[in-house]
Amino acid sequence: MAIWIVSGLMALLLLTYYGMIYIRKLQFDTVNDNFMELEDELGGKVNRAGFASRPSFTTLYKERKATISISSEKKPGEERQYYINLTMQAQSKASFSLLSSQWVQEENDTETDNQMIPMLDGQFLLRPTNPAKLHHLQTPRLEKVLPELAPFVYILASPTGMILERSSTNLKHDTRPKEMRDLLAAMLKLAKLTE
Repeated sequence: MAIWIVSGLMALLLLTYYGMIYIRKLQFDTVNDNFMELEDELGGKVNRAGFASRPSFTTLYKERKATISISSEKKPGEERQYYINLTMQAQSKASFSLLSSQWVQEENDTETDNQMIPMLDGQFLLRPTNPAKLHHLQTPRLEKVLPELAPFVYILASPTGMILERSSTNLKHDTRPKEMRDLLAAMLKLAKLTE
């Protein structure tokens, strides 16, 4: 009798596990479909390694290599958080980070220092790697582009490229071609402002 109970529980656990994998696959299938539409519009290539793996999209956007991918983070006691990552080829004159103030507070980042410059009424923080090169950044013009990039967690810029990470609660909606085109256009604006 006990063996039947244990077998039943194991079967139930196994079905639950496969059900979760299938739901994840369906979610990533939708993102893959969105990236395929983007591929049709912009050219490029959609990469997907396997059954339930995360897709990515690489293209040459206005003569700049750009890649959009998905990542996630699971903190103890919290739901899994998904992120949309955009990397773009750029040659920034100054290395810097743009951080969401809300994200800094949520992460309990105690490293906020006097080198951080509040932007857009404190919604974002600009942290130049070398404050002496701050004059290369046109901060009033940067502030005008930030609403087009928001909501983002952070943007890292260096002489070799830029990385943006955007939090997502609805990957199906947030990876639609229109959303991704708008994000690519805004990132290109930011790249041109920093060069």
